[in-house]
Amino acid sequence: MAQLTYSSFMQVGALGTVCAHERSLAVINLTGAVIEDGRFLAYDSTGDNCVRLPTGSGDKLVGVNSIVETNVDGFANNTVGSALVKGNVFVYTNDAVTPADPVYVQYTVNGTRALGTVGKTDDTSKAVLVAGARFMASASAGSIVEIAVNLA
Repeated sequence: MAQLTYSSFMQVGALGTVCAHERSLAVINLTGAVIEDGRFLAYDSTGDNCVRLPTGSGDKLVGVNSIVETNVDGFANNTVGSALVKGNVFVYTNDAVTPADPVYVQYTVNGTRALGTVGKTDDTSKAVLVAGARFMASASAGSIVEIAVNLA
């Protein structure tokens, strides 16, 4: 059957969808909770390649939780997933952004600003600058935007 109706406003992409892939790392979630796709991940001390959402400015960021066949609804607890270390991926932005803006990762929840999401400010010392990331397009606050990541 032919598609007869089309949306005027198509979504740019889905959270965690990889646009350009150069390097990923197999990682393990032992946090006890599902980690949403498109969130930055930090190393966790519970074991080799274990990750969690960032919770401090000194956390070592691993990459962005990206969609793979085993985590299409998020990165489930006690499973292996994929962290995009180098490439382009879709993420949620807390702020209106342009390609000229810096990328900050939220490490303290602040209202609707969830852990591991991105914005263009340090949110009064609740987010950390990611030198190896940049916005690839302009986007309004609360939308999905493509970022380039190079944490290799």
